[in-house]
Amino acid sequence: MEKKGTSVFSNSLIWFGAGVSIAEILTGTYFAPLGFGKAMAAILLGHLIGGLMMFAAGMIGGREKKSAMETVKMSFGSKGSLLFAALNVLQLVGWTAIMIYDGALAANGILKTGAWVWAVVIGVLIIAWILIGLTNLGKVNTVAMLALFVLTLVLFKVIFFGANGAEALVSGDLSFGAAVELAVAMPLSWLPLISDYTREAEKPFAATLSSVIVYSIVSVFMYMIGMGAAIYTGETDIAQIMVKAGFGIVGLLIIVFSTVTTTFLDAYSAGVSAVSISKKIPEKWAAVVVTIIGTIAAIVYPMDNITDFLYLIGSVFAPMIAVQIADYFILKKADAAKISFQVRNLIVWLIGFILYRALMHVDTPVGNTLPDMVITIIICLIVEKAAQAMEENNSKVNIRKLTVTALFAAVAVVGGMFSFPVFGAKCAPVQHLVNILCAVLVGPWWGLAAAFIASLIRNLLGIGTLLAFPGSMCGALLSGLLYRYLKKLPFAYVGEVFGTGIIGGMLSYPIAALLMNSDTAALFTYVVPFLISTCGGTIIAIIVTLPLKKSGLLDKMKQQLNA
Repeated sequence: MEKKGTSVFSNSLIWFGAGVSIAEILTGTYFAPLGFGKAMAAILLGHLIGGLMMFAAGMIGGREKKSAMETVKMSFGSKGSLLFAALNVLQLVGWTAIMIYDGALAANGILKTGAWVWAVVIGVLIIAWILIGLTNLGKVNTVAMLALFVLTLVLFKVIFFGANGAEALVSGDLSFGAAVELAVAMPLSWLPLISDYTREAEKPFAATLSSVIVYSIVSVFMYMIGMGAAIYTGETDIAQIMVKAGFGIVGLLIIVFSTVTTTFLDAYSAGVSAVSISKKIPEKWAAVVVTIIGTIAAIVYPMDNITDFLYLIGSVFAPMIAVQIADYFILKKADAAKISFQVRNLIVWLIGFILYRALMHVDTPVGNTLPDMVITIIICLIVEKAAQAMEENNSKVNIRKLTVTALFAAVAVVGGMFSFPVFGAKCAPVQHLVNILCAVLVGPWWGLAAAFIASLIRNLLGIGTLLAFPGSMCGALLSGLLYRYLKKLPFAYVGEVFGTGIIGGMLSYPIAALLMNSDTAALFTYVVPFLISTCGGTIIAIIVTLPLKKSGLLDKMKQQLNA
């Protein structure tokens, strides 16, 4: 007999449980410095962005009847997907520990029996939820969710209608863009999970749509509770909010059951992702092991600040789903499951990852997830279309060199974040290391392209100046030309130092004077700082390339790239 799929209603209940969580309420308290109006706008915009991403991820799994990590294979290859499966298991172990920790801490604030006791209680209940099984949770979840919903409504009434109505002055420095990103953070954290549930749905579209809508509404509601508590009661501790509201045991039930129903999803999906790594791992028992590890971690380690954890999740999975969206919905391709690695998509993901980390330092009105995903999707489309055009026209362009050039450009962007100021210029030694590696491995024109792309991205992200263009491109070109025609490593080093330090330094003068309105710039102003920067990068390049040359690896790498 064919196994019956999960209904739209049961999927909705599962994601209702995901939304009713302590983490959502606590995150809502961070919005208080914006005031009610701006905070609500940021919360709604963030959930709209996150909800659209969740829907896209859920639809892929629902249509293909595959788990989240199985769908990743379709865009990144059977072995390329293992990176994301492993990272997903790790982040789910982290979420399991964080949720148990927060729930135990809050429960202990109401009924002081020891936080470790509540951690064990919550852990045991999660294991019970896992052993009952996803398709057998209908009645259990229905009763638990209805009870929790009524209790949260009461809490909402106490906060918004039981207070004096005046907004408290809440200290803090939170921009609107940062608030949007915090609102995106929670839906984004569910991206690698939603397909684990929609894959079993009888009606994938309806189940995915209802799951996203229900989760988004409930999550916004939870954010409002936390924000309202901070604004109207001046309290950000969930346990104290419950105590002040006079809930007592009722508040305790809210904390415990909301933690259990949410953390169950994390542990269950960790088991599903573990199966993607190895078919020999039993799904249900892997989830149990994750719960036990999370419980122990919650007892042993303090986990009060999860901001960096949320941003790390975003930087990994936002560009991942961006590549999947481009690959599956736009290109209608997603056919890499039968190969080991889809190198192009992995490179695009890496660029998206780097962009996300860089965008964390840039304040935009829509946060950094949406710009990162848009740019990543565009890059994915361009790379794929270019590859198709090359294949169709039998182009002589070397795809391997194109890929390596993109990778070197990404490394240069990351290296640009570790720069130091010298006389008005930002000196980045990693860029000069990349210039020499490009000169030796891919040639002058690819090196010039990598330098231009890296400089452009650094300027767009606000982590570089216009001087990055002459300060990188001159050295890359001269180093590549000298190495191509003279065939000796020392000429690549000399070309980089002279091209960057002398030619690039002198060409920076008109750019600084005319485009940057510098009154202090002169013909040789930037020669010394550029020489300092390029000499540092060249020394690193010497340390890297000479051993490779002596061992013969450098020649083998060039042969592979030219094959």
